[in-house]
Amino acid sequence: MFMVKSNHSDEPKKKEDSEPASTMHLQIKTDEVCNYCKLHYKEILAYGLLILGIFLFFFESLYGGVLVGMIAGIYFGDPIVAYLIKCKKSLRPEDIVRHLILGGVALTFFIAAPSVFLGAAVAIILKELFLNAK
Repeated sequence: MFMVKSNHSDEPKKKEDSEPASTMHLQIKTDEVCNYCKLHYKEILAYGLLILGIFLFFFESLYGGVLVGMIAGIYFGDPIVAYLIKCKKSLRPEDIVRHLILGGVALTFFIAAPSVFLGAAVAIILKELFLNAK
């Protein structure tokens, strides 16, 4: 930042020793991103693996599907297990149609992409065995 010399003063122009505003703003944003990455490294890793799995799914559907399925199994394993336990314990007659439709959709997805189900099943089983062991 420059000091403006007035007509009535004999002071020379002074340059402050601070960084330009754009560089300082970029530094603050970079620090925020680095802080976020340090605090949320598991989510960043999951996002990266999910994107890699989706990309692989187009060329190597088995590997891409297993990778996507494992990420889904890790993140949605607990609700899936809770739903299956709840469904097993209380199957009301009015819910039979909903469960049959859900089963048909799940079967269709399994036929279309079995590797996703395989990856999810492996992740859920490993998570239940090692992380939820009581």
